[in-house]
Amino acid sequence: MNARPLRPKTDHDNRIVIANRWTHHQGFVQNNEQTTPPTSAAMAKKSTSKSADRALSILELIARRSPPAGAGERRAGSGSSSSLNHSEISRELNIPKSTLTALLNTLEQRRYLSRSEQGLYTLGPRLGELANNTPRGSDLQRASQEMLRQLAERTGLTAHLAILDGAEAVYIDKAQVDSLLKVDTWVGRRLPLHCTAVGKALLAYLPESEVREIVGPEPLQGLTPKSLTTISDLLEELATVRQQGWAIDDQESDDAVRCVAAPILPFAEGDPSPPPPAQAALGLTGRLDQMPLHQAPETAQAALKAARLIARQLDQLHQSQ
Repeated sequence: MNARPLRPKTDHDNRIVIANRWTHHQGFVQNNEQTTPPTSAAMAKKSTSKSADRALSILELIARRSPPAGAGERRAGSGSSSSLNHSEISRELNIPKSTLTALLNTLEQRRYLSRSEQGLYTLGPRLGELANNTPRGSDLQRASQEMLRQLAERTGLTAHLAILDGAEAVYIDKAQVDSLLKVDTWVGRRLPLHCTAVGKALLAYLPESEVREIVGPEPLQGLTPKSLTTISDLLEELATVRQQGWAIDDQESDDAVRCVAAPILPFAEGDPSPPPPAQAALGLTGRLDQMPLHQAPETAQAALKAARLIARQLDQLHQSQ
């Protein structure tokens, strides 16, 4: 019998060998079914943790429920909008109660959540500690901490440093003097952009198309009767911010609070046109009797001067690195 001539190996044969080796390595049994190696897209897909995703969703849910600055008296008690109980979290996030119990216990033990005697959960102190150690925040904080302290002592108001994070402003530092008249704020607090002074200061130097994308469709959420609820009104307000150099929240996020803020723009000699986006915003917050409306421009000028000094110090820090 004549021997059958050998057929040269083709790319198809090589792919089969590779597939079989991969299948053997993975411990799969083919059972006479065709097995193919994973595609490059499948290999590139990153695995995720469902538990970690749920834990982060819990923190974000409670952060979103945090009340406007100065609403501390409404936070006390079981009717607080910033505190959620076990059942409310389970319902909002569609997490089984048995699974949720373990997640909440872990977050509480690690101080990411605090639990009241009534069983209500709020954000814990560990979040603020982490915020203080973020690379983005560290340089800003080194450049601004002394200025925040001086502003708080000089004005008697609460001074905040905020950055833009997605569609929200986030406090990354604060300074406050001891006083009976305090606003209820904390490092790590997330704020809407369209109705807060720091939010407007952060938005003012972005392109209009980006502002529209960030704030989303109308109507914008109205927290008080004075809140801006249309994009056209917001854009007009942002033009005023650019013209005068500072922003105001006149009872727009809370009817008992007034705030002013100045953007911390990248330091540059001269007057760059167009101005670059803000790196952060410096805000001063107080109750209405602490910051009468006629005093707001003078207070804002103090914030604006401090913001410019912080921008210069931040530039010097970056040059020294």
